[in-house]
Amino acid sequence: MVAATTANLIVLSYNNNMENQQTLAGAATPLSVNATHSVSVHHRNPQEAAISISIFKELSKAEAKLPNFPDDIIHQVAVMAEESGEAVRSALQLVYEDGSVDDLKKELLQTAAMCVRTLKSLEQK
Repeated sequence: MVAATTANLIVLSYNNNMENQQTLAGAATPLSVNATHSVSVHHRNPQEAAISISIFKELSKAEAKLPNFPDDIIHQVAVMAEESGEAVRSALQLVYEDGSVDDLKKELLQTAAMCVRTLKSLEQK
């Protein structure tokens, strides 16, 4: 990942099959990249940039783990909804039990990754 700041614009490049660590201005920890995607993310907000990269990292993991995504839109959205349900469960556990913010973030990233995966599939048709 390459990061540059120009006039308060954060530019992140998420490169194909590249492993690297880069700390963004304002980011608490370095972002590790091990991906199969090539993505450029342009944000004025470092937090939004970090979230965007995290979504694409999660997408890469999901595509590597489960390369055979359903062909039809109903089953694709069902996969996304299943991830969304897990996010709801994590939110409930956070509020009413001893759940953690990290678990909720993980489920939200997985949901977002499945949204992107479904959108990509629509673009290929």
